[in-house]
Amino acid sequence: MQEKDIPGVSLAVVYKGQSYLFQFGWADRELKNPVASSTIFAIGSITKVFTSTALAIEVLAHKTTLNAPLINYLPINKQKVQIGRITLLELATHTSSLPRSLPPFKNKKEQPASVRQFLSRWTPSYPIGTRYAYSNLGFGLLGEAVANVAGMGYEQTIAQFITTPLQMDSTFAAIPPSLASRYAQGYLPTGARIQHPPPIQTHPYKPSFLPGGGALRSTSRDMLKFLEANLGLSGPAYLLQAMQLAQQGFFKVNQHLTLGLGWQRFQSAHGLILDKNGGVPGFSSYIGFKPEQKIGVVILANKSKTQITSIGRLLLKQLSSR
Repeated sequence: MQEKDIPGVSLAVVYKGQSYLFQFGWADRELKNPVASSTIFAIGSITKVFTSTALAIEVLAHKTTLNAPLINYLPINKQKVQIGRITLLELATHTSSLPRSLPPFKNKKEQPASVRQFLSRWTPSYPIGTRYAYSNLGFGLLGEAVANVAGMGYEQTIAQFITTPLQMDSTFAAIPPSLASRYAQGYLPTGARIQHPPPIQTHPYKPSFLPGGGALRSTSRDMLKFLEANLGLSGPAYLLQAMQLAQQGFFKVNQHLTLGLGWQRFQSAHGLILDKNGGVPGFSSYIGFKPEQKIGVVILANKSKTQITSIGRLLLKQLSSR
């Protein structure tokens, strides 16, 4: 933490059937507000495993299938468009051939109409379903599909399917005004403060109308509940079954990495790790666990580009060797 000059870290650990919360440093360095288990951090791309877990819930409830075409859930003319060949599974495993993010638009605004036009004209740069290429855009679209299947907005879908059943009362994209004071101050790699655009309760993830790729914010206390559920230690049966489906391997990238639904299955020298990292301006995050040993960690930091994945995997290695 000192080496990376990280202002504050909130840590959750599951080890030998016991759960722990640890807090270090400052939620706001200048104001000397200490980090607490209730401090809210942006979790960035960890949002993706919430999106994929919601998809797994819908699949097990027979509301959709992994092989369902994305275009069934988008307001796009289905005639002769390449995007019609992409399935929900390919979105969830980053094998859709979609770009990492949207291209810049001439009017500099990422509006839904502009995105629909881009998607209707898009052509894959390689055969769909054959190659891993990380795509925030793909997961944003998956979030829209999941919400459309559920018949409600994305944030409402995540609340109904996951956060409410797990009593994660401080996990959301838009921070309620009453909780805005608990939001950590974010810092850039240079140490400069992020200027949170008012109102702070709105989520800053872009594009704002595709939140499934990275818009959620949470606390270590809440993320501990999500970690425990993914380890099968708590939570309703339907959710645990969906989490097990999301954790399965669906696309092998190489001998060390296989993709689940949102999850990375990393075969390390000391065993299988399932993990996901996240990063948005001012924040870094990591969740990882070893299902066979029932150990896991969540790390939330209020500084971007902190090499948090390496830190998380090292911590898992140390825990598993004790």
